[in-house]
Amino acid sequence: MNKTLVYRLTGCMMLFLFLFSWKTQAQLRITTVQVSAEYVPSSRYIRPEDSVKTHHTTTQQRINTALGFSLYNRIDTATGAVRSLTGIISGSYSRWQHKDYERAVFPEELFAGDLGLSYYRTLRNRWAFLGMASAGIYSDMKEIDGNDIFINAGGAFIKQFRPNFALGFGLFVNTSFGNPMVWPTLLVQWKMGGRYKLNINVPDKGPGLAFNVGVTRIFSKQYELSLAFKPRQMTYDITRLTDDKRLMSYWELPIGIENRWHLKNIDLFIGGGIMPLRSAEFEEKQVSKMFSRRPGHKLATNGYFNIGFQWKL
Repeated sequence: MNKTLVYRLTGCMMLFLFLFSWKTQAQLRITTVQVSAEYVPSSRYIRPEDSVKTHHTTTQQRINTALGFSLYNRIDTATGAVRSLTGIISGSYSRWQHKDYERAVFPEELFAGDLGLSYYRTLRNRWAFLGMASAGIYSDMKEIDGNDIFINAGGAFIKQFRPNFALGFGLFVNTSFGNPMVWPTLLVQWKMGGRYKLNINVPDKGPGLAFNVGVTRIFSKQYELSLAFKPRQMTYDITRLTDDKRLMSYWELPIGIENRWHLKNIDLFIGGGIMPLRSAEFEEKQVSKMFSRRPGHKLATNGYFNIGFQWKL
């Protein structure tokens, strides 16, 4: 792992945040801190050639962190117009423990680190604009170079139709396959009768290409229970292992429930559910190869557990 490159990139990220904050005469301060951990127990490997469950097993652990920084925030007291700019630094570290494999199929560890900006501005007639951009390193932490850097950017226009219903749509771009690719953006926030909420976020917060479709039951101001489907696609640049390819495209499809407690300044959450699919495909970093048939290296259906907190400063 090229530690010097990581240190330099981290330093550049912090310097950028500082200079932007100074230029806009804003006070750089942390607004949110989020930490979570996920665990998927030992799962059997399904080989791609005949979809047979083998005796090879993999256990997965992941730690996620995110820091939110207020860079600029202005509210026009006369019109109520809002403009804000937030900086986000996030990281995700996965540890994979493999047993009884004859050859290496999956990496042993994976890292994703992002530096991002989020811009929000209200418009006329209850419209608003939300823009996002991020760049990060997605790697197996063995060799880091320019191929490990991926970029995401996009925007959405949001209409507040009623106090309990908002709908947004737009486009976002990522470079997972080497060249920019365009995807749709969809945001839905619907509060039904004060007891239920429907949230659809495409894309969702966090590293990679994440989605969130969830229904929440509100029991009180302090407690709510959610049922959510949160697919996520992560693309990493790795050393050549399976199929002699260096790009690992990883999909997971968790479906589960999450308990969340709202305390004074901290949200605590704990949950779990079923992971019907975890699949990795290995390919080259080329858009022309995106739709070609590749063997999918899968892990059998298993449960998962997660726990964490969000601290609002």
